[in-house]
Amino acid sequence: MASGRHLSSSLQLEGSISALDAAVRGIAAPPYQHMPALAPAGHTWLGGEPRPAAVLCFSDDGGYPVMATFWSEGGGTRSGLFPLGSGDERLQQLPVIGHWKRQDPSLSSIGTLAPRQIRYEVPVLPPDYFANILILGGAPISDRNQRVMSAHVAMMFKLKAQQFISSENEHLARRFVDSHEGASPQQVLADLGDWNNDVIPYIQDIPGRVQGLLLGNPGDTEVWKQLERY
Repeated sequence: MASGRHLSSSLQLEGSISALDAAVRGIAAPPYQHMPALAPAGHTWLGGEPRPAAVLCFSDDGGYPVMATFWSEGGGTRSGLFPLGSGDERLQQLPVIGHWKRQDPSLSSIGTLAPRQIRYEVPVLPPDYFANILILGGAPISDRNQRVMSAHVAMMFKLKAQQFISSENEHLARRFVDSHEGASPQQVLADLGDWNNDVIPYIQDIPGRVQGLLLGNPGDTEVWKQLERY
């Protein structure tokens, strides 16, 4: 990643993240109720110590991904915003900062974070990803239900992968889907990233987007009818 905008807040970590969440929802609200505005970002930290306490990703008002890093420091928080692209001039074109300052009046810019400190990686599904979907959908967290949900999520991830790949090669997109019969959702994401590293920033929101889709109307979605019930 290129350079980032460096900011400081008197809010503690949780409050600073909550303020950014509200700011992002103000300029680019997620299309689904249960889709988070801030997604855990797949990343590798290449800078020195201390490592960020949290690394998140969101879409700006143009739909482009921005990575946000957070450090707890004293009684407050330092943060960094890393939009795509190169050159420090792009750091002055971040409308979300104005919205963030309205949520957190203590927020101030304190300079620039050096480039090549962090890079995107394929997002990693949290261990409770399927359990959380089941809980929010009102279904038991049984082994069978988690297997059913995992298989359905893998299918949805493959459809998203097909959309990305078909923009360049429809035959390759169909072959990708066919070759991932029975693959885990995480494997689908990993192989999509291997296909083209340039898509990795744009697939950070897939887990949250699929969660939002699945929970949009659980009673009318076929997968929910296949689950065990209380």
